[in-house]
Amino acid sequence: MARTCTVCSHESRDEIDLALVRGASTYTLQSTYSDLSQSALTRHANNGHISTRVLDRVDTEEVRAAFDVVAQLKAINLVCASILREAREAQEADLALRAVDRLHKQVETQARLIGDLDERPVNIQVALSAHPDFPRLREAIVRALEPHPEARWAVAAALRGIE
Repeated sequence: MARTCTVCSHESRDEIDLALVRGASTYTLQSTYSDLSQSALTRHANNGHISTRVLDRVDTEEVRAAFDVVAQLKAINLVCASILREAREAQEADLALRAVDRLHKQVETQARLIGDLDERPVNIQVALSAHPDFPRLREAIVRALEPHPEARWAVAAALRGIE
């Protein structure tokens, strides 16, 4: 017969689960709940015993906190926009530029938070032979290599390879 998890049957299970989800160490929890062993706390956490009630609560708190951050960013954006408007009306170019810079950073942060900003590196490949100045470049390289026949042939072959 399987043993009953001592953490699942503990009177403070929700508080323990919440602490585990938030990253509390089993050592710290064991010192708070002396009737539980570190191994019992570890088994409880690792075997999927954390209650869905607590997980739902944490998810809700995280979503709420994310909305709070966006709301705070929007409030800061309004203040920055107001400062920008006042600086422009007062013809204070330095202050206006600082407000524009702050608004730019705010919008960038907001876009990053809500996933609208793709920061993956872009791989751009340009076909050198398609450039309108490529024939002149090729001619200049070949001419510069005239005193060096072996290098000239090697470069000419390489340039033909990329055309």
